[in-house]
Amino acid sequence: VDQRVFRDLMSEKLPRLHTHFEQYKVDYTLITFNWFLVVFVDSVVSDILFKIWDSFLYEGPKVIFRFALALFKYKEEEILKLQDSMSIFKYLRYFTRTILDA
Repeated sequence: VDQRVFRDLMSEKLPRLHTHFEQYKVDYTLITFNWFLVVFVDSVVSDILFKIWDSFLYEGPKVIFRFALALFKYKEEEILKLQDSMSIFKYLRYFTRTILDA
């Protein structure tokens, strides 16, 4: 259910990126599934992780969607420059670890 909700949010909030993923047949839910399952524990640096968890405990699960959208928005231009499904998928697997400021 979370993945369907997030797919709808991506389509609404980040339409260019959503279309880009569809164009290259990239299933980003393979990445976001893990983010949501473990609340980003192995995806971001600890400073950011603690802020996510703090917000998650205070506000609830909507924080997970908000932060996932923010990650994609933050790197949207870089992702849009990638022009094949393999390079997009490889980038999605590791790009969150390159974000160091919360």
